[in-house]
Amino acid sequence: MKYALSFHVGGELNHDHNARRTIADYVHTERMNNNRVIERDPAEVIGKWYEEELREENAKKKPSRRIENLYEHYKRLYDNAKERDRELSKNKQKPEVKKYRNKAKSPEKEIIIQIGDKDNRPPDEIAEKILIKYVNQFQRNNPCMRITGAYIHMDEASPHLHLDIVYKADQEPTISKMYSFENALKQQGYERKREQEQVITPFEQWMKAQRAEIQEIGKEYGIDIAETKKEEKRKHLSREVYIIKKETEKLHEKERELTEKAEKYAEKEQKMNVKMAETEKRYREIMEGMNMEINKGKKEIDRLQTELTERYEEVDRLEAELTKRYEEMEALKRQKELYEKNAMTAMIKAAENEVRLDKIVKNVKNYCKPELAKKILIGNEEKSQEISR
Repeated sequence: MKYALSFHVGGELNHDHNARRTIADYVHTERMNNNRVIERDPAEVIGKWYEEELREENAKKKPSRRIENLYEHYKRLYDNAKERDRELSKNKQKPEVKKYRNKAKSPEKEIIIQIGDKDNRPPDEIAEKILIKYVNQFQRNNPCMRITGAYIHMDEASPHLHLDIVYKADQEPTISKMYSFENALKQQGYERKREQEQVITPFEQWMKAQRAEIQEIGKEYGIDIAETKKEEKRKHLSREVYIIKKETEKLHEKERELTEKAEKYAEKEQKMNVKMAETEKRYREIMEGMNMEINKGKKEIDRLQTELTERYEEVDRLEAELTKRYEEMEALKRQKELYEKNAMTAMIKAAENEVRLDKIVKNVKNYCKPELAKKILIGNEEKSQEISR
């Protein structure tokens, strides 16, 4: 009887589930004691394995860019990529696309091997021995890999193995290239090649070698292990068709991204148009207000200019009137001075005449008879009366 072989490799690990620190509903707890568990700290395994290379690279870096824990470093990058994929999936409301996670280095790989299924399975003890031998030979057959966890579960529907591994291509020049599953496979001799116009990748060759090894171990225990129909179909799938399919998926993904970006840009453009309309309206309102204020200011300036002109004219009129008044005052002043001068001259002459008259009167009085003196002094009654006395 043939038993189907299921062999998968992935980057999603659940240490707590594998070590039964958390127990799922489908686990038969009464058989948990039959499980086989080997567990090592992956950070410690990687730290010791990469210790020298990490020390050399850190010595060339600034302190802020140095890596203290290589496992935690790649785990953080991978978890961040998962979170970005989760957000991307949530926004799209579609199944997770794993856009970023596929580009991030998984800190560990997990191999899941199952022989048979719940309806057709070999005896548990035989399946257990096959899986134990595979684990024991794994390190020898894969020198560029280290086991961080081996969990043989005998408490589920069928016996299976979770094998957690890390890897190192120590012939590469930098840690980023050393910490590459593909480079580790290449260092073990699995190079890309072409068979019957199909390109066979190092990973496909390595998977084929691992399946073949499990089948050989099965033969040692009298078990005929065959690949599942799915795995057989995968072998005969045209590499070109596979590439076209992947490229088509990428194009569809790119199309979805571009559509989303176009929708976002359209939404942003709409918002910008609304804001621009609001800004233009506000600008018009401001300009109208400013124009009103400017016109109001112009009118006020015109009024002030008119008032200022009137004030200037009033000043000119007052200056003219003041000049006229000044000229009149100057004329009066000159007349007054002339009058005073004439009056003084007249007074002086009058005084002189008075003196002369006094002399004449005195002479007339002394040398003329009274009747003759009166005749001489006619017009000067005061002097005539004095003569009469």
